Amino acid sequence: MDRRQRLTIIACGLLLAFLVSRPVPAAEERGAFPSPALIERLQNSPSTGRARIAIIIDDLGNTWGNGVRAILLPGAVAYSILPFTQFSTRLADLAHSREKEVLLHMPMEPEGHQPESPGTLRRDMTREQFALTLNAGLTAVPHVIGINNHMGSLLTQQPQAMTWLMEELKRDGRLFFVDSRTSPSSVADRFARLHGLAHLPRNVFLDHDRNAESIEQRFDELIARAKRRGFALGIGHPHAETLAILERRLTDIDALGVELVPLSQAVHPTQNKMAAAGGSDGEDPISNSDVPIFARGQPSPQPAP
Repeated sequence: MDRRQRLTIIACGLLLAFLVSRPVPAAEERGAFPSPALIERLQNSPSTGRARIAIIIDDLGNTWGNGVRAILLPGAVAYSILPFTQFSTRLADLAHSREKEVLLHMPMEPEGHQPESPGTLRRDMTREQFALTLNAGLTAVPHVIGINNHMGSLLTQQPQAMTWLMEELKRDGRLFFVDSRTSPSSVADRFARLHGLAHLPRNVFLDHDRNAESIEQRFDELIARAKRRGFALGIGHPHAETLAILERRLTDIDALGVELVPLSQAVHPTQNKMAAAGGSDGEDPISNSDVPIFARGQPSPQPAP
């Protein structure tokens, strides 16, 4: 063995010793983090713990009696209140006093020629008009921790409007967004995710059909989805039929094998596991949920004096 070969062997040995003695680099240093596709599969896998549901009662503010009845429902039900309505402040105060979560049910432009609520966000607004209208709604309802859309089947399809909405909510720094999904073409949830805003899509409408049997079936579907996916979000309205069923079924929710959790626990700025488990895939078919709740062939209950 000549001198050059001996030096080569020594150099190789020193290099090997150096490599063995080095600490193993962290995952982020060696580019070994799971791929986005893997992360999504892990998020969408069913929860190994107890299945969870959240429930929002929409459209509060126009009537007193059923609004109070809704707020007295057992458990961590959330309440979405229309701005500029007769009982909006009183109902928000009552819900807050009972440690229930309050959302702003923000009116947004629907498709067709349906009547709009006061303070509706529209696609023909300027950026300044849009922001002023949104902030007026937020000011009109106290104790708000998030918003969801009232109607909005047209506006939630508009990338520019949803960009403005998420930027304003993100700027506020304390609010999350729930996409009521009144249109199958809604881009709201996607734009919330793009802006890093806490968000969640609706999974089941409980009472599009106000028939008691149908509401029972939709509630069962909410429970079944939560057990399949780990979490599901249901939205209902202060109809007497809906409230009667929820009063009975939420009283014994533990027997159903699910947990009713506060809405805020199901929301995370980067789409946490519960939000992903709820997912927007396989949603309810969207129908005429833009129609105001007391314009579906049912008389509006009269407010208490």
